[in-house]
Amino acid sequence: MSVSDVAAACGLSSSHFIKSFSTSFGQSPHQYLVNLRLASAEKPLVETDLPLSHIAYVSGFSSQSHITATMRRYKLATPGEIRRRKEISPHYYERRQQLSYALCRKHMTECSKHQP
Repeated sequence: MSVSDVAAACGLSSSHFIKSFSTSFGQSPHQYLVNLRLASAEKPLVETDLPLSHIAYVSGFSSQSHITATMRRYKLATPGEIRRRKEISPHYYERRQQLSYALCRKHMTECSKHQP
């Protein structure tokens, strides 16, 4: 699903949707999705011996080279380096829970504005 599909479903233009999303979440929709994919790839990298190609596929990356290039760019480490470290930042799960809570509160606030 593309940004224009989501924007159309929300009744917005693509540019307005991207601007509103970026204002609300502090990052573009693309960056948000990249961060979600990277986060979903880190845990199995550290906790399992699954092949990188499988982890890339289930995390939404097109190939092993795609996940490697993206991790190198955004995490400053390759999947192999992350796997060898065998650790995720101690604040990873705490930060993820805080983000989920914040998104939930924001959604509830937005919904309450539209109710009579």
